Amino acid sequence: MPIPKVGAFIDPMTPQDSAERAKFFEKRGFYSVWLSDETIVFNSPSDLVVPELFPTLAVVSGATKKVKIGTGVIDASIRHPAKTAQAIATIDSLSGGRLVVGIGGGEVGNHEPFGISMDHPFGRMEEVVKIQKLLLESSYKNPVSFSGRFYSLSGAYLKIKPASKPRPPIIVSAFGPNALRLAAEHADGWLSFSHSPRSFSQVLNGPIKQNAERANRKLTRFETALVVPVALSSNEKRAASVVAPIAKDWLVWSPDNMKLLVPGGDQPRMRQPYAKSNRPEAIKELAELAAKIPNEVALETAAHGSASHCTEQLLSFGKAGCKHIILYFVAVERGWSETVKEFARKILPHF
Repeated sequence: MPIPKVGAFIDPMTPQDSAERAKFFEKRGFYSVWLSDETIVFNSPSDLVVPELFPTLAVVSGATKKVKIGTGVIDASIRHPAKTAQAIATIDSLSGGRLVVGIGGGEVGNHEPFGISMDHPFGRMEEVVKIQKLLLESSYKNPVSFSGRFYSLSGAYLKIKPASKPRPPIIVSAFGPNALRLAAEHADGWLSFSHSPRSFSQVLNGPIKQNAERANRKLTRFETALVVPVALSSNEKRAASVVAPIAKDWLVWSPDNMKLLVPGGDQPRMRQPYAKSNRPEAIKELAELAAKIPNEVALETAAHGSASHCTEQLLSFGKAGCKHIILYFVAVERGWSETVKEFARKILPHF
């Protein structure tokens, strides 16, 4: 059975705290750490600190030595793709080639309050992915051009090169058919969340594989990554009660995953980039939808309970084709750091 790599997600916090948390994970043998690209985190506390992604990645890079550093995920349309490519090359150079580039379509909640357009998120994401590949392999001897609906390049190149050869891997956050096609045809991998092992395998061996075959691409080196909430506790019922609401909240962000996991149930009216608005009516609607999801369905997308049970659940994602599990730790009885330490002692050696 394939054994996946194991990384960990770092919630938004100060750059200094992010660096300390990354060091904590690295010391305990985790393969990767991941940071999100947020301006306002959906439905978050007003005092939550949300720094800019790329300076924070620079601090994390300087504080660590070998752990991979992932973006989960870059908002494709909130910056011009040339500056995104320059920032990616800079961080990859700083880290000695440790950057893994996750890219997604963005969220209306990070755009709307600032008057930033959220039109055509998929079309923009598709062009941004293509432009990143071009610019990250460009040089003054090898300038690149691109003509798209939203962006264009004309004899363009970067004056800083990434350390990774030929460039850092680009993995696309994908749920719907168009984004899954983009991942299969143009990216180095696929990143998702809110999947059971069954639904993950269904998408990987369905749209991902089919689109890759049509594009004459082999999936041998194709990265498949999944964010999984984990609640480690000897009290399985308590762990389930803590992690199930989180899993339900995540699931209602994607109508495509809802259709797979809750067929016939009420679906979000908006696609993933538009679902997470900070308007009170949108927050209320998603909360009402989440409450209708059966606990047993939500728990299929998470790992909870004893070390042996969590190990079994996480290995089942590897059996489904996931090569890289990114854990979102949920503390149950004990604090976050003690939970991670126990995971590293009892579960990580199995991966």
